[in-house]
Formats: sequence, C-alpha cells, structure tokens
Amino acid sequence: MSIPPVNYPLSCSYENCNAFLRDSNHASKHRHEYHTAPGPVVIGGTMYNVVWEGKRIRCPVEGCKCSYTTRSSFKKHVDSPIHAQSPSPSQGEVDAVTDTGTSTTAGRDEKASAGSAHAFEPLHQEHNTQQAISVPPATILLEQMKRAHRVTLDAGEDYISCSALLDSVGISDMVAGHRKEKHKQSLTTLQLSSLANYVEEHKIFRRQEQVIIPASGGPPVQLIGPPRNALLCQSSQDCVYAVCDKATMQKHAKNVHFRSSKDPPLCKEIQVQQLFDSVGRAYFVVDPNASHQNKDLEKVLNDTFSPSLYVPLVQTSLSPEERRPLIKAMSWDIFMPDLRSDPAQVKAIQMLKEKHSPAECHDIFSALKDLMQAHMDMAATILEGNPHKLTLAKALLHGSQVTDKSDYWAPISDKNTSYCDMIFQLLRAIVRLRVQMDHPSKFSFQLDPAQEHALVALLAHMNFSNNALDETAITMLHEFLWSLINAESYHKGEPWANVIQRFIWLKALRRDGNFYEVIDYTPDLAKLKYFLNSTCLLHALWYQRESELDELERVIAVHEEVLRVGRLTTFNMVHEYQQYASALAFGQKREPKVYIDPEFAWLSIGTQTMHISEFRQGIQTLLKQVEEGYLKLTHGRIMLEVMPNCIHDDMTNSTRGHSFAMHESFHPLKLKLFCHLVEKHRLAM
Repeated sequence: MSIPPVNYPLSCSYENCNAFLRDSNHASKHRHEYHTAPGPVVIGGTMYNVVWEGKRIRCPVEGCKCSYTTRSSFKKHVDSPIHAQSPSPSQGEVDAVTDTGTSTTAGRDEKASAGSAHAFEPLHQEHNTQQAISVPPATILLEQMKRAHRVTLDAGEDYISCSALLDSVGISDMVAGHRKEKHKQSLTTLQLSSLANYVEEHKIFRRQEQVIIPASGGPPVQLIGPPRNALLCQSSQDCVYAVCDKATMQKHAKNVHFRSSKDPPLCKEIQVQQLFDSVGRAYFVVDPNASHQNKDLEKVLNDTFSPSLYVPLVQTSLSPEERRPLIKAMSWDIFMPDLRSDPAQVKAIQMLKEKHSPAECHDIFSALKDLMQAHMDMAATILEGNPHKLTLAKALLHGSQVTDKSDYWAPISDKNTSYCDMIFQLLRAIVRLRVQMDHPSKFSFQLDPAQEHALVALLAHMNFSNNALDETAITMLHEFLWSLINAESYHKGEPWANVIQRFIWLKALRRDGNFYEVIDYTPDLAKLKYFLNSTCLLHALWYQRESELDELERVIAVHEEVLRVGRLTTFNMVHEYQQYASALAFGQKREPKVYIDPEFAWLSIGTQTMHISEFRQGIQTLLKQVEEGYLKLTHGRIMLEVMPNCIHDDMTNSTRGHSFAMHESFHPLKLKLFCHLVEKHRLAM
C-alpha cells in the first residue's frame, strides 16, 4: 500500500527559512517561535531588549554564552534559577519601552540600537547616583543552576527512610491502585483521608515527578542499587540530562540542542543512580569516591542512634543519698549547676586551666610566671642568715603563743615547682578572664574593687615596662596577692564570694562535669596553705620593712590579722577544708588510679602510661628474638612440624602464683608460648 504524499500549501516568508507549513495556525506558531523577537525582557531585575542574531537568540546576561533557536527554549532559560540569583536594583523604574529599544528612565532617556553588532543592549534602570550592579561569574551561576531544585547529599548519611507500606508501593498516590489491583480491596473515603493526612504530616511526595532528586556529584544513595555507568550531556553548561544509552542521548541532542543526527553527541561518561524504575525516570550523577571521605562518626552515631530519653551527663541536683561526703561538705554541686552541666561551658572552663602558648596575650603569661617564681623564691630565702630564723618561723604559725615545743614554718625545696605552678594557674585564669573579653566561659572570680584595682595596676606596669622582672613588678604582684588573702577580701562571709574558694571549685571541676576525689584535693590544699604562709612572711619582713616595728612584732601582727585560726579569713577557710579532707582521706580506701583511653590507645596506672601499640610491638619483638635464638641454638634445623601431646610442664611448683587470665594456677598449664613457637614458627626440639 502506497503512502499518499503530504502537501504543505504554505511556506515561510522569512529570508533563509525553508520551512513548509500545514495551515495558518501552524504558520503563526512557527513565526512566534523562530522569527518574532522576544523584545524587552527583565532578567535579574535588569531589562534587556532581546532580538535575533542570525537564527539564534543569545542570552544577554554578561558571562552567559547560552544561545537558543526558539523563543520557548530561551524563555525556559530566562526563567531558570541561574538568573534568579542575579541582584536587582533597588531604585529606578522603566516607564516605557519602544520598538526600537528606547527606555524612558526616571530622570533621563537612553537609547539602544536594536540592530547593532551587539544583539542585546541592557536598558539601564538606575538613577544617576546609583552605581553599576555586579553580576556573579557565569561559572558560579551555572553551578547554582545545576544544583537548584535539588538536594545536596553528605557522605556517611542514610537518606532512605520509609514505612513498610511506602516501601512496598513507592509513591503515596499508588496506594489505592495497589490495594485494588493486588489485594482486591478498595479504600473508603475515610481511609483515603487518613492516608492523605499521614502523607502531609510526614512530608511524603504524592507523585513521582514531585520527588526532589539529589544534586550532581554527591555520594551514592544507599539501598537503591549500586551506581551504573551512564552519559552526561555536555551540549550546554546548564544541561544536567543523563541517560544510560547513547541512542537516547543522540535523540536528546537533536530535540533539545538542535544538533544534527549525523554529529556525535557531546557527552561524557559518569556514574548515576535512579530513584524509580518507571517511565520518565530521572538519573542523578553520583561520585562513589565521596563515600570514602572522612566522616564525622560522632555526628553519624548521634543521628542514627538517637536516645528516646534524654539523660544529661551531669545531674544539676543530687539526692542526699547520692552526694558524696566531700561534695556535701564543700557544696560544690550547688555552685553554678547550670554551668557545670553544660558540656560547652565545662570545656571553656578547662581552657581557663590549660597551659598558655608563648604568644598568648603578648607573652604576658611567661613574664607573670617568672614573676610568681621570684616572689616565692624571695619568701623561701628571706630568713636565711637571720639569727632569729626559728623564732620568726614559729611566730608565723603560732603568733605570740610560741613555746619551745612549737613547730615552725619551713620553705620547700628549690626543685619543687608544683607549688608555684598551682598559684600561677590561679593568676593565669584571672588574667585570661580580665584580658580576653571574648572568652567563651561564663565563670567569674567576682573580684572586689580593691582586687580589681591591684590587678589593673599590675598589668599596666608589666605592659609599660615590657614585662620587666624588677622590684616594682614584684611589689605590685604582692599587693594583688595580698588582696586575695587578707581578712577584708572575704566579703564578710557571703557565699562563694572568696576568690580562693572559687579557685578551689575551678580546680576540682573535671572534664566530665563532676569533681575530683579527696585524694587529689588534699595536695591542693597543702599548696594553698603554703602559699598563704609564705606570702604573709614576705609581707611582714619585706613589704613592711620600712615599718618602725621590729621583725617579730610585724610577724605576730600579720599572724593575728590573717593566719590566726578561728577568724573569718581565707587561711581559716583553707585550714578547715584541710582538716576535713585529711580525715576523710585517711578514712577512705584508696582506689588505684587506672585510666583507659576511650580509643584504647593507652593505659595509665598511677604515673605510668603504657601505649598499647608499643606493647604489642614489644611482644612481637620478643617472639622474634626467641625464634632467632632457638634457630641459632639448633643451627637452623627444623625437626618437628607440630607439637607432640606428650610434652607437659614439668615445673610443678605451685608457689609461682595464679593466672587470672586462665583462672587456674600456673603449674598445670602447658607451655603455651613454646607450643605457639613450634606450631606457628615451625620450631621444635
């Protein structure tokens, strides 16, 4: 049967256009698509007069090199998100646009030649005082367009989440048809309404074309099949079309990009995935290497294993039964409970106690440490050569109640730097909170005006003298330290008003938000007590050296003012804390200080630390040394491949101890190491 020829009565009247048209309606659509100029078009807030350039329409935005053969494809490009990001002017309005491209702007008229070499001329909208608007680079805009209307995926995340119902049918609009076709059941109006509410509440898409597919270049999505090889269109920079077969890509290049069917399609090989297998499925480009990038395991675990009940790591309040005796006596848990229960604030407090870097605060901490060490050294040596050394040392502790059996104060060894380091830790924390205004910690020492004045004077002198270690600096440091320990600094017994009391709380707070044990508390109190005594001795014999009183009277006066027990002083507070903590420490059993690294990289017992990797390496070294020694002994001869069953441990002395690993005495055990060497390393006797 022959096919009758199709006659097209009309032909296009435009020059160089050989299109044949079926009727007038077809001719009207053809002229609109291929020959009528788009005219004024607003793109990103700027108006352009768009005309044809040959047989193509080029995008007038600076940096965009896209061109199109039809008005509909150009309109689709203009409406794409690539130009939605362009800034628009805040002032100026276009009053009228003529056919010749003339725009009447508020305040002036501008003309644009529509038929010039430049096919598109922007119609400026700004006033005389408005500056030109910068357009982002085309590469950035294209990248934004490619990712628009798509969701960006991160490596190490599980994105497939649905119920058993949705897992079976896929899209919610398929539920009714699935039940009717597969199960011969029809949904009632109430059931459909309930399903619609469920879909809306859980933000589930109703149709396949509504599903937002992932952006290109992300990690593969789990549970939808492995990535497959495919082709990505390269005919234009804004095209994200991907397909698995070359014939479909050729058809896409012809219909969308108007490329000849004889020309090979511009594409590159990539790997893709798809969310659906039905007709009209959309592929998205994935990068398998993205899954092997470093993942935030803590974030993945927190997102994956979310606890059903939030239990804070640190309880803000404890029952009387849960409070340890030391906590009850010191009341540490009732001071700033919100601060210590916040992990971020606990971390910031730990930063206050950490060591300083050389460049921190213009190296003021290094100079302050040297100054504190000089202050303590002066107190330790001030009695040397004094004929009344023992009397003054006794008067410092007992005042006027000195007897021949009274004990006396003695300085620490020159090699002991831990006492100075602790007091310097106090000074460093105070200075950090005073100098670093942006410090994240909400903790404060609440210095009174006298203490604040002494601190500012000390820092100002150190800054002015370029951190010089001179007598004036030591004097100002002593005045600040004296303001912390004298009777007036206690603020008349107000709760938590003493700086030393707050420092003890700061020192006791651990990284987990709890407080250290009494065995760690007593050494700190001893250091504080020594600091108080040495500072008082230096105050009486050196700071008040110009006084008319003799040395003994000055020491006794300082003792009565600061060191006498039974007064509301800082020393009396520390003394009472020490008495209670010592009694508590002697009455408690000491637990071994065993700490294991969370990542099992090291094990610490007391002051000794064992690194697991080095321990394993040592075992392997010993095995190799035993093997080499045995081969040297036997001249390299191998006599047995396996260990005979008749070999037993003949060392039956049961006094050698008990094996906690094997839960029995050592004597009945076989020579495990020897058997291992024989069987694994092919050794034998």
